[in-house]
Amino acid sequence: MQPRAENENTLKAWIAAHIAHRMEEQSLSQTNAAALMGIKQPDLSALLSGKFNGFSAERLARCLSAIGGNVRLTVDEPTGAQDVFVLEGH
Repeated sequence: MQPRAENENTLKAWIAAHIAHRMEEQSLSQTNAAALMGIKQPDLSALLSGKFNGFSAERLARCLSAIGGNVRLTVDEPTGAQDVFVLEGH
């Protein structure tokens, strides 16, 4: 999955889909996943329903990281060089 994020909500939806996938892989309930992420279960429920109010892309990336996802941000420089930031999951 490598979408071009036309806007921030596209990016948020993409991260939320990965959160849902990771939860399914690990058989995590919303209550357990929310606890690992440090958020309230109703907020996770809203997030998984596509309601991203109060969630920045960075916060969603940290939520994904908290349940084992590695998040990588890569900047491609005009010179061909790359700068990479990795937020490793637990």
